[in-house]
Amino acid sequence: MRRLVVGAAVGAVVLAAGVRDGAADVLPVPPAVRQMRQPVEETHVLRARDGATVGEQRSRAVVADDRLTFDIATAFASGEAWEEHGAMDLAAGFRARRFTKVVRRGGRVVEEQDVDFTTGKVAWLVDGVHAERTFAFTPDTYIGPMLAMILGGVAERPAPPTTFQALVFRPDPSVFTLRADVVARDDASIADVAEPVT
Repeated sequence: MRRLVVGAAVGAVVLAAGVRDGAADVLPVPPAVRQMRQPVEETHVLRARDGATVGEQRSRAVVADDRLTFDIATAFASGEAWEEHGAMDLAAGFRARRFTKVVRRGGRVVEEQDVDFTTGKVAWLVDGVHAERTFAFTPDTYIGPMLAMILGGVAERPAPPTTFQALVFRPDPSVFTLRADVVARDDASIADVAEPVT
């Protein structure tokens, strides 16, 4: 079995400088994704390394008119809940368009993220503090849930190492260059933290 390993490459991209040198290559869309006309829905139990259940995640994705949209709802055993929504264009490779995330604890909104990849406008809320910033995103910039969808099919086909940009909130947003390699599962130690619900 082959598994995709993603690791940080050089480090943070200097955001003040704008885009990287050279043209950014978007990741290609496999035919199975491009032709996904019926919604794909999945539910996974999330587990810690020790096997304890930490939550459940429900996702739904569909493609219409070369646009992939997805909704992800994650309910943690701690009572925290995440709602994530996103959209990507597929006409010329995976191109991020929009992403939103709302985090609730005890029913109260404690975090929000709103990213418009087409304009670079990013707004976020953490601990009652709202902030905004504009980035110069390259066409190969994605965010966590998008990466899971984009890279999910890579492990099933041989692929050379590839780099791309990842937007990460920690809690302020930063862009990192990541490199992905396909390796044999025996060559890497990867914790299984999600299992399908049957």
